[in-house]
Amino acid sequence: MRWPLTSSPDGVSRWLPAPPWLVVWVGWTVWDLPRFVDSWRAMWAVTTGAVDPAVAGQPWAWTIQLVQGTRLAVEVALVGSLAVLLVPALRGRWVEHRWRLGPSSPGAGAVAEITAFVQQEGAAVVLRWNLRRADQLAFAYPGGFRSPRLAVFAGLVKLWRSDRAAAEAVLRHELAHLVRGDHLAGGAGSPVPVLVRWSAPVVLGLALLPLLVPDPLGLIRGFVWFDPFALAARLVLPVGAMWLSELDADRAVVCGGGSSGLARAVAGSPSQPARRRLPVSLLRVATHPPMGLRRHALASPRRVGLAVGPAFPVLRLVQFVPLAMGVVLAVASQVDASVADGWAQAVDLVGARLGSVARRSLVDLAFLAAWTTWFVARRGAPAAAPAVGVGPDPTTH
Repeated sequence: MRWPLTSSPDGVSRWLPAPPWLVVWVGWTVWDLPRFVDSWRAMWAVTTGAVDPAVAGQPWAWTIQLVQGTRLAVEVALVGSLAVLLVPALRGRWVEHRWRLGPSSPGAGAVAEITAFVQQEGAAVVLRWNLRRADQLAFAYPGGFRSPRLAVFAGLVKLWRSDRAAAEAVLRHELAHLVRGDHLAGGAGSPVPVLVRWSAPVVLGLALLPLLVPDPLGLIRGFVWFDPFALAARLVLPVGAMWLSELDADRAVVCGGGSSGLARAVAGSPSQPARRRLPVSLLRVATHPPMGLRRHALASPRRVGLAVGPAFPVLRLVQFVPLAMGVVLAVASQVDASVADGWAQAVDLVGARLGSVARRSLVDLAFLAAWTTWFVARRGAPAAAPAVGVGPDPTTH
């Protein structure tokens, strides 16, 4: 999909999108599927009763099965949900049914102006509308692998009339997601953000569970401590990838000269009732950067641009932090071990996995180089005439 911010040679349009790291994470997850299956078999064995004989007779031994079973369920759900991404057309139809989206004749007024704006931006995207829901603005979703779609709600139409610059910033932000390809793995209708969001409180609950277990011999905690931190390590890459996509889409708006409008849109984006804002905001942090970080990034688009590209390979090293913490706590909780023993085993674990992480980071960096070269080449090529669909999408019929 072409867009002026990726192809215009003028001095304002300098946005060079970072790779869709969430899509890259999906690819690596599929590659690792055989390894996942092997670990799931071991978890299933423990969940169904194959507990270590040393703790089998302890009163709280069932917590080991609970933690292993919970981790197994979360990982299977997260990896299994990726199958939904293989059918973007069906996913798009479900989104349109769920949000009651449909075509709308441009006619006159704000709807026509929004359609003209998207066309002026040069984005080949199909627009779908819900002009009754004022609690939503807009979001990107797929109608197929090559059919990006943009949902527009009454909330954006209202914002368009009251603060057009902020409404334009919202549209540019969503168009940036479509250009990056984020809608193929994330966005509306994708199970990945939903599962990641609800996995966060599960990880927190499992991490607190060992504190509630009376275990004077340190046997139970030695088995229970590691799993919640291992699960947290699994979530580092998808959470980081979604944060990077949001920051890069914000940077696209700033490069287009809409920083003030985006700042107002970000500040006024919560649309939930006041009594639900706090828990919803806490869950939202799993898939969206905190508002404070986004506002800070708006003031430093150049630094964000330098960071969002290589940040994903760096996150592979961040995964070692929760893993090391889990090993240290698991080992140090045993009566015949110490914190030093825990750190020694953590160092051994990191050393054993460092080679694999280094190789994958090199592949990520090679993909980053290829992606950047491709977009630089496209920037110099003439752009095709944009086509904004307001009726049925011809590519899906």
